[in-house]
Amino acid sequence: MRTEQERFEFLVARDGLQGALAFALATYKSYRMAVLRDGKRTLPAKSVGTRHFASTPAYRKTFIQSYLYLKRQVLNHG
Repeated sequence: MRTEQERFEFLVARDGLQGALAFALATYKSYRMAVLRDGKRTLPAKSVGTRHFASTPAYRKTFIQSYLYLKRQVLNHG
C-alpha cells in the first residue's frame, strides 16, 4: 500500500488534487474489476471467463489493499 500512497502523493504534487483524484477513481475501479475477474462472478460480457492475475492468491491481497487506499482517497477528498 505504501507504493500506492507514494504514487498518489506524486500525482497530487504533479497534477493537483483533482488530477490525482481522477486517477484514483479510474484506477480503483480497474483494480476492483481485475480482482473480481476470476471467471466465476458476473462481469461485462467481454470479460466473462477471463482470469486476471489480480484475482490469483499471490496478487489479490495487494490489489485489494491498493483499491481500498485509492477509494478512501476519493471518498475523503472528492
